Amino acid sequence: MKVNKLLIVSLPLIYSTNVFSNNSIIETYFKSDNDKYIKHQKYLRSFENFKNEQQERIDAYYRSYISSNDNGEEVTVAKPLFEEIVQSLRNNNQRTDLDLIKKTGSIDLTNYSKKEKNEITKVLDQEYKRLNNKKSPDTQAKQDLLTDLKTLSRTIKNSAENETFIIYNNKTITKSIFDVIDHDLRMITSVSQGVLIEVETEIEGKFKNIHSDLSQKEHSINENKKEINTQATAIGQVAKSAYENKIKTTTQEKTLGEVKELANKNRKNIDNQEETLDKVKEITNENKELVDKYLVNDFQVNGESKNLTSHFNSLYMESFLNRENINSVRNDFEHFKHETNNRFYKVEKRANQGIASVAAMSHLPFTDSATFSTAIGIGNYRNATALAWGMQYRINENIKVRASTAWNNANSFVSAGGVGISW
Repeated sequence: MKVNKLLIVSLPLIYSTNVFSNNSIIETYFKSDNDKYIKHQKYLRSFENFKNEQQERIDAYYRSYISSNDNGEEVTVAKPLFEEIVQSLRNNNQRTDLDLIKKTGSIDLTNYSKKEKNEITKVLDQEYKRLNNKKSPDTQAKQDLLTDLKTLSRTIKNSAENETFIIYNNKTITKSIFDVIDHDLRMITSVSQGVLIEVETEIEGKFKNIHSDLSQKEHSINENKKEINTQATAIGQVAKSAYENKIKTTTQEKTLGEVKELANKNRKNIDNQEETLDKVKEITNENKELVDKYLVNDFQVNGESKNLTSHFNSLYMESFLNRENINSVRNDFEHFKHETNNRFYKVEKRANQGIASVAAMSHLPFTDSATFSTAIGIGNYRNATALAWGMQYRINENIKVRASTAWNNANSFVSAGGVGISW
């Protein structure tokens, strides 16, 4: 039972075996049970050793992200941070030797101006703010790295002109500190849910086995009681017969002794079985206490005490509501998009028909020398076609009246008229 307690307490902190396969403390294997292969797991070594190894790996990464020499004239930074500094200088056209800097992997600030140094400190200050706002599984290592960033920024900002100071590129550190933090947080989160489910399933199976054993033992006890009652009745009948007839033969005395001996054996068996039943009940109570303690009691989430079952239920409901809201927004957007496309199409179609009608009406070839003239014209624009017909009446040399109409392939008409006066 002590081993089970240790495992249940440790499980929410174990990293996924799929990620740390070389340092895994859990071995998965399959065992045949009634022609079926069932997945099992066993622990190869203690959780404390595993946790210490992972902690040392994370601490080493934090420490190597920024490191300086003893005299304070040289500092080595991780490759992602070094490249951010070079890119910032390039974006602000601060230096002309950036390609050489990137190739050699070092920045010599001896001849840098105050403006160029300030550009570097801006990058360090931004890195400080991002890391300060980032949640990390190792608070102390994060605080040490924040101190190194602030110290490096202050050193560069307060350095005198022509003072020797060199920044080197640590090309062995290729991952950003933010990627490492996100990776560690994902591993811790992904393990807690899957392992707890496996523990709950294993304990449930043990409960079923215990209940099955209890049922079998209770049945055995009942059978023994029935046998004792039967034998006690037989003893009474034999004793009554002996008392009434006063006949005590050697055979009857032997038979009575055997019956008594068998009764004593059965009583001993009953006592042993009752003792076993008490032990089973005690184990059941202990397992129930473990379940109440590690699967139901409160635990800490972001500094708040929460019930495990209630917390999982709230996470599920929150995920369900978010998914429903996203689907609703997506459906509304698709409906709005469809309606907008239809309206644009209708407007475009009407515009094309109007342009075709105007084009046909504007090219009616009237005869200006005649008193009355009429003309027919046709116009086309994109997918629209229109037929126009018009008349012109010349009242005198200075006044004339003109009217025209057009019919397009949408069965709509466009009409126009006008009076012209000249002098």
